[in-house]
Amino acid sequence: MLRNLVVFAYVFGLYIGPFCRSQVKAVCRTLILNCVNYKLQMQPQSLPSAQDVFFIMPSRSTLALFAVLLTWQFDTIKGACDDKFTRCAQYPALCASASIRESCPKTCKTCESNLCTENNGGCDQVCTWANEAVSCSCRSGFRLENDNKTCVDIDECTERPNPCFIGLPVYCVNTLGSYSCQTYKCKLPGEMNYYKSPKCCKATNGRCGTTESIRDRYLETRLLATPTVTRIFGGTNAGLSSWPWQAQILNNGAPHCGGSLITDRWVLSAAHCFTSSSYENMFVYLGQILSASLDSVDITRRLQRTIEQLITHAEYSADFRNDVALLKLNSPVQSNDIISPVCLPCGETPEPGVKCWVTGFGRTNPSDFSGSEVLQEVDVPIVDPEKCRKAYAGHATIYTDKMLCAGYDAGKKDACNGDSGGPLVCQRADSCEWYVSGVVSFGKGCALAGYYGIYANVINYEAWIREQLGDDSANLCSKIYNQCRGRKDKDTDCETKLDKCETFPKYMKANCALTCCKLQIGEISNCFDNSGMTNICHIYSNKCRDPTLLTFMEENCKKTCNFC
Repeated sequence: MLRNLVVFAYVFGLYIGPFCRSQVKAVCRTLILNCVNYKLQMQPQSLPSAQDVFFIMPSRSTLALFAVLLTWQFDTIKGACDDKFTRCAQYPALCASASIRESCPKTCKTCESNLCTENNGGCDQVCTWANEAVSCSCRSGFRLENDNKTCVDIDECTERPNPCFIGLPVYCVNTLGSYSCQTYKCKLPGEMNYYKSPKCCKATNGRCGTTESIRDRYLETRLLATPTVTRIFGGTNAGLSSWPWQAQILNNGAPHCGGSLITDRWVLSAAHCFTSSSYENMFVYLGQILSASLDSVDITRRLQRTIEQLITHAEYSADFRNDVALLKLNSPVQSNDIISPVCLPCGETPEPGVKCWVTGFGRTNPSDFSGSEVLQEVDVPIVDPEKCRKAYAGHATIYTDKMLCAGYDAGKKDACNGDSGGPLVCQRADSCEWYVSGVVSFGKGCALAGYYGIYANVINYEAWIREQLGDDSANLCSKIYNQCRGRKDKDTDCETKLDKCETFPKYMKANCALTCCKLQIGEISNCFDNSGMTNICHIYSNKCRDPTLLTFMEENCKKTCNFC
């Protein structure tokens, strides 16, 4: 009997639902998700379809709520502050559910004047409307100032006893809302630590890939120069503004997939997330670290958008080749401290061994299908493509030109169900800026030893992304990285023949293609003193313009005499 009821609930939500209210469909789908124990070996990291589930005992409260919804009359009552169903007044005790509050605003008293909906009530972060008054509060890692509105970062490294001291000289590195313990702390002007790393990078304030921590360090350096003064296994909770491009996609009110904001209007995700689901029932959420599916979640600063247009790669196949999709939001989003786009690779690709980060709201435990309530982050190193291909031999085809692998030999850290479409991001080699290197695609189980997470390799789809975005693709890349990718030198002495790149272009293209390319884009310079002449050039540096030595100096001391 119970199984029949659950089957009926699922069918009702999927097929009869379109004739009812969308919230009823969401509740039906939520009921099914509470009744699922989903197990598979080779799996895309997204939610299951109807064919993949089998049922277990649902909670009494879920069945009670479902029974109430089935007995309602679905006649809409017009008016912004009116209940949408005729029987709302009979069930005020159910107002704890966000679904009921939305459908029964009059009974649940959610339509009364709420100043938090206007400019966030003047609060920096969290606004709570209670007893007809605004109450401001801050996220973890921040402190509320005396004005009871402004939130400032708590510097755990200086305001409290060193949290990194464990008997070793470990440095505490502060970040917005958090900190990390490192073996080295970067101190030079304009520099900061790579994310949770002892290595240093250059702080920038670009159009994309810049978090609030990076921006703060950049601005702090500028001010000092003036006279005035988280499918995630093994991960941790993410900070408020650590991943401002993270998108969460809900389908009929249930967590579905992730995505990356790449412009103010477009989100990058995975094609397999949309093969069996209509995007018309989906919402995209930005600016949050708590799952949008929760009943009690702070919504004062997050943004909700519908999908105006869905573009999946025309050559996507069931073996996850070309597993990329683009979602056009119904309206642009304004960048701020918790919402901003991530950069495209712009030609840059991480080398094997480089530590990158994957984030999402997916599963964190093999026995818990519901996924994480808090955005998770986990570090994963890039894996050599050939090593990854061999690991999956007999299980899946790894297209090394289309896919990227990341993870540990021992497993334990990985993306999982519900993280599909989300970002694998890395920091630039020449700055702290973040770029999206991969899109969460699939894997054998989650965090299993010997098997790595598989991602769509974004660098191979940059041209496709620009083509699909059209005019919206302008200024996606302010700089092109690795422009000489694929070119090689046959000769071993190419850097001693840089002047011949122009005088003998045909020969140099055949034998010194990489070196001449680097010279052309300014990555290397032809301005140097000839080998063995450095000391002589320095000794006679005041004779650079002497007519007697001019010819000698021009030939041997270009750098010293600035003849370049």
